[in-house]
Amino acid sequence: MTTLDCDILHPTIAQENQCCKKKTLVPNPRSEFLSLRCASCMQLTTAFSHSNIPISCAECNAPLAFPTGGRIRLVEGVESRPKVNA
Repeated sequence: MTTLDCDILHPTIAQENQCCKKKTLVPNPRSEFLSLRCASCMQLTTAFSHSNIPISCAECNAPLAFPTGGRIRLVEGVESRPKVNA
């Protein structure tokens, strides 16, 4: 009988992140809402990280992000951070 080198019931966080999202022990979403700051007018815009439509600034109508089929691709100069629940 052989022994396993890793603990299957208690994987490390690094092992969970490398694993396919369908094979994790506790499923959790990899998408989130983002706060995007426009480079020209500094206006904050809330967007979904896996949006399928182009995102533009509400004030100056400048493009902020484009869909890629997965996560959005930010335009150069746009700052993003995860939206906090407050």
